[in-house]
Order: sequence, then structure tokens, then C-alpha cells
Amino acid sequence: MGHLWTLAVLDRSVPRTNPGPDGPERECEMREDLYEMIKEDVIRLFAEAREAMSDGLRLSEVWKFIESTVESLVEIVRELPASGAEKKEVVLDLIDRFHVEEIEPLDLPLVPDAIFDPIIRAAVQPIADKLIDAIVAAFGE
Repeated sequence: MGHLWTLAVLDRSVPRTNPGPDGPERECEMREDLYEMIKEDVIRLFAEAREAMSDGLRLSEVWKFIESTVESLVEIVRELPASGAEKKEVVLDLIDRFHVEEIEPLDLPLVPDAIFDPIIRAAVQPIADKLIDAIVAAFGE
């Protein structure tokens, strides 16, 4: 197994944590080799997302954007030589990083960050978890 890592453009120098279902964070031990295999694709995806959001997003667009990102990440990890559970953990971890690095910094018009950010933060992982299952089922895998 690899060592603990964080995305911050796939920098593995800091231990990685994910929020648990009830809020407390849990450390995630990830296979470093899996991230190395998809590093370029993930960096490209995040750059494309940053460009697409450069003019800002409306509240109604945030979930659609997250859904699109989950779909793209599932496609990126699809061919990794890993178990389904490992692939899912990679996607959930990357979605968490995407949220922290790309969605949280956005200022949505008419939506106070103090209200919006904690709600989205709490909802992203459980929704992404179910969305991953649905996408994988649609792939027939």
C-alpha cells in the first residue's frame, strides 16, 4: 500500500482526511500508484473546471457541475488496476479535493458563504457516493 497523501495537485506530503458520514474526519490510506496513473488526467480536468467556472457559477449550476465532475472522474479511474472499492475511494477523495480547491472559493451571487459552504461540504460526499454507484451501474460493471 502507498502512504497517506493529499491532492493539492496530487502532492502527497500531507496526510489526507475525508469527512466521515457524521462529520468527523477519517484518515485515508491510498495507493500512491493509482494517483500517479491518473495524475495528468485529473490535473487537466481540474484546469478545465477552473476555466469553466472562471466567469462564476449560479447556485443552480453547482450541483450539475459537481455531477459532471463525478462522471468525468469515474471515467478517468475506470481502467485503473484496482478493486471497485479502491476506485470509488479515489473518486470520493478527488471530489473532496475538487470541492475544497474549486467550489469552496467561489462566491455565488446572493448566497452567503457562511451558509452555503457547510451545507455543500456536508452533502457532496454522500451524494457523490450514490452518484458513483449509479454511474458504475450504467456502465454495466
